Amino acid sequence: MKSATCCWPHDWVRETEVRTPEPRLLLAFALLLAGAIISSFVAMGTRSDKAKDARPELSLAFYLDRAEITGTGEDGELRYQVWTEKASQATSESSVDLTRIRMRYGDSEGSWELKANAARIPPESNMIMLRGNVIAASTDDENNTTVIRTQQLNIDTDAQEANTPRKVVLEFNGNKLNATGMYADFENNQLKLLSNVNGKFLP
Repeated sequence: MKSATCCWPHDWVRETEVRTPEPRLLLAFALLLAGAIISSFVAMGTRSDKAKDARPELSLAFYLDRAEITGTGEDGELRYQVWTEKASQATSESSVDLTRIRMRYGDSEGSWELKANAARIPPESNMIMLRGNVIAASTDDENNTTVIRTQQLNIDTDAQEANTPRKVVLEFNGNKLNATGMYADFENNQLKLLSNVNGKFLP
């Protein structure tokens, strides 16, 4: 078998010269390279500053396990009691957040027992805002129980009122009503469903 050899043309090798760049070209290249390096450091510094700005600041907070909160009316009588697994308050805020709560509202003649996943008490407010699987139950003198189920319930402890814009399920005496929005007057024992009311009544 014949072997094949390959070589570059002699004339091309002879005419090809290695030329070094002129000093001015070297200086220009060096300046461009230095500019690129400086730009890279500036970009990295800018990204670091942005990362620092985006990084959340640490804040202090107070925590209390298995807390009890009570409130009284103008007459000094106990109006409500709240039991919670954990109460917390960030130093940067005045609101109090509660986790897994149980609440008793009203007097012995007409009281409500409430449960919720969480609650918030805003600063300088008489509101207790219940959130997540809210259940409120009350039993009258004839042992008839009324149950309210919703995902949000705002209670004004001074006005003795409660309201929600969310969907509501109302159960009483074996009947069941669904609605959107509800207003309750605890003092006068009145409850009003606001819209989209439908349900099932036992004969």
